[in-house]
Amino acid sequence: SADYVDATLFHSSGTNRNIRIKNHSYGVDVPFVDQTAERDAFQKSAEAGTIHCLAAGNERGARTDDSNKQAPPASPYVINVAALSSQGIFASYSSFGANVFVTAPSSSSRPGEYTITTTDRLGTNGYNNVDDPVNPYPDRDYTADFGGTSSACPLVAGIMALGLQANPNMTVRLAKHLLARSSDRVDLADATETSDGGWRTNAAGFVFNQNYGFGKINADRFTRLAVNYAGVTPLVIFGYAEPVPVNLPLHAKSSAQFNLSQDTTNPMETVEMRLVITNIVCRDLEVFLTALTGTRSRMLMRGLNDTN
Repeated sequence: SADYVDATLFHSSGTNRNIRIKNHSYGVDVPFVDQTAERDAFQKSAEAGTIHCLAAGNERGARTDDSNKQAPPASPYVINVAALSSQGIFASYSSFGANVFVTAPSSSSRPGEYTITTTDRLGTNGYNNVDDPVNPYPDRDYTADFGGTSSACPLVAGIMALGLQANPNMTVRLAKHLLARSSDRVDLADATETSDGGWRTNAAGFVFNQNYGFGKINADRFTRLAVNYAGVTPLVIFGYAEPVPVNLPLHAKSSAQFNLSQDTTNPMETVEMRLVITNIVCRDLEVFLTALTGTRSRMLMRGLNDTN
């Protein structure tokens, strides 16, 4: 929407760039929505120097549980954040996907798991109000009942502020390079279907898991790394300027493969793939991208709960 675009660009593009970090604790609960304008706004703002952190979603078990089916969180110009429970495994609601970049602690609803304590809105306008028996704080300006990826995301945004203070040249690309190098692996034995094969090491030596991205954010290691780098080399974008006609017929319980190649020696930092799919039941569809090195990544998981 226009309001979404305005909020993204406000003081974060053009000649007015005095907001360097923004948190986005909201999203849509419908897959495959055209949000091209919103994605373009994130790119424009990121190129102006603003770091945008997005909540991956609280849709595990729902129709949009794969966060990569939503346009803004799938943008390469944002940091998409999943949630980790106090047990050290993904939060009961946390969305997953190839676009999840990092995980941060938050609430979870399994027995014995904790919620998040934080400041609240003034008075009784927030979580800690007169009708809420869960919050133990007599001071209504604090709450012990916060959570969701909406809580994990601002935690990452705060750590981005630490990184920006340590390195004023911090951009979203530099931040993502540092996160890939500094985050901690969690839930090492994870073999859930949503993980896309558990923790795997790619050809560049980085480990990744679609439940956690590159792992749990480590504020100390991230900020210590930030001072060691002046920045990143200029971004080189290459690929197909026009759509590539694939025209592969897909039948029930079948698969099809299509090969694409690029003549380049540049390291692959981000791969963006746009699909146009017609006449198919999307809840039955899975898409994978396989590199020549053998690394395979699931682009979208079949929507077990998608009503199509």
